[in-house]
Amino acid sequence: MVSPDGLPAKADSLTPPLERGMFKSFFRMGMAHATGVGLAICRNKLYAIWLGAAGIGLLSQLNGYLTLLSSIGLLSASKGISKYVSEFRAKGRIEDVRTLVSSSLCVFTIVSGLILLPGILLSSTVSSLILGDPAYGRFVMLATIPVVLLVWKGVLDALIVGYKDTSSYSRSGIGGNILAFVTLIPLVYFWGIDGAVLGFITTAVLSLLVTVFYAGMAVRPEKLFVRGPRLMNFRLFRPVLYFGIAGVICGAAANLSFLFARRLIIEHPGLGLQGNGVFQAAWGLSHQLLPLVLVCMSVYFYPRLCEISDPKSLGRETLKGLSFAMVLSAPFAALVIAFRYELIRLLYAGGFVGAADSLIFMMLAEYVRIGSWAFSNAMASDARLRVLTATNVAAELVFCACSLLFIGHFGQMGIALSCLVSAAALTASGAVWARCRLGTPILSLFSLRVVLSIILVGGAAVVSLLGFHEKILIPSATGVWIATLLVLYRRRH
Repeated sequence: MVSPDGLPAKADSLTPPLERGMFKSFFRMGMAHATGVGLAICRNKLYAIWLGAAGIGLLSQLNGYLTLLSSIGLLSASKGISKYVSEFRAKGRIEDVRTLVSSSLCVFTIVSGLILLPGILLSSTVSSLILGDPAYGRFVMLATIPVVLLVWKGVLDALIVGYKDTSSYSRSGIGGNILAFVTLIPLVYFWGIDGAVLGFITTAVLSLLVTVFYAGMAVRPEKLFVRGPRLMNFRLFRPVLYFGIAGVICGAAANLSFLFARRLIIEHPGLGLQGNGVFQAAWGLSHQLLPLVLVCMSVYFYPRLCEISDPKSLGRETLKGLSFAMVLSAPFAALVIAFRYELIRLLYAGGFVGAADSLIFMMLAEYVRIGSWAFSNAMASDARLRVLTATNVAAELVFCACSLLFIGHFGQMGIALSCLVSAAALTASGAVWARCRLGTPILSLFSLRVVLSIILVGGAAVVSLLGFHEKILIPSATGVWIATLLVLYRRRH
């Protein structure tokens, strides 16, 4: 059976309760991602001291550019690779798994190579576009080189996830992050911004080597690569290509829109690279802390949805996962909002406290985005790639329009407000799709524990904006929220 988008239909299977699996995944993956976040925070702190806000602003633009090229080179097809590796392996089609991985490596190497050459040859032009100065051309050239390595790493990471080997996946992340940090810090200390840019290459090389090792551990009973005439099989690769086309459009839209917003900050009077670096502090904290919860749960949540073929069952499981994610994320969001000044001073420097108010709206945006995370996973598992692409692109257009409108009135905080509006639009469109396609009763999401979680996060934002004893009220409210949930849990069980 084939879905309307040309992808194979899914088979149902017996699985443990969703919340238990997500909770288990959260703790298994939490250590790996916490290590990565901790090292990233230490790195940003040292960058803030050694390079200043302007240096961080420059590196954030280069990193965004590299992320954009990598998403295009991999065609953002990681979910497709993981999905079909898992399905083929469950059916005992090991040869097809090998062929799919080899086909993916061949195609994505060619695509990333085609991206690499223009990026190097036109580095000065790209520097003018994203940094407003062709003098940074050599930095753009160095930041382009790791594209192929990151694409290979992405394929192998997807392979490990497809094998559901959370142990190898977490160890790969921890090992790669530690090695990258150990080699990056001396580069920045001795060579400043040049060393930081060179660190893009060393980080990619070390991360790839660690991933190759653990991918071999995950598939140790089987060969990792295919030799012979079946090195490339387009019939098997074609479903992954569908995911890739959707992913590259969504990824490119997201990265281009954020590069556009950062360019607005750079060109805004009184902000420039300094203002972009300050905004990067708010963006970095919001993306390193709250999404950690979602990433840890996704290793279980997405494969679980892929096993469901009945639309109503898919809708129920999506709402269960969304409810659990909203509850688990609420205290993280509230406490970050409450202690944002202390976090910024601790993790960056005193010169970045201007990002504090923007961080409130960024955390609200990330909390609202939990809804789009759940609905997007449901769309991908149901192979509704056209809808997934359209909703994401529309949300990025909303973000760009709001950024143009708000930055003149609110400065860099206007970009944070635009993130919140965009996240709300994306979540709302996902909810409409779930209601129409899956018949999901959206109002059933708002159980007492979810309503209390929303009140906790929203109340934390209001109290912080008013400056009304936030460091006392928000932690106290979080304690009451935890106690209330424990009482509800005991009554339920």
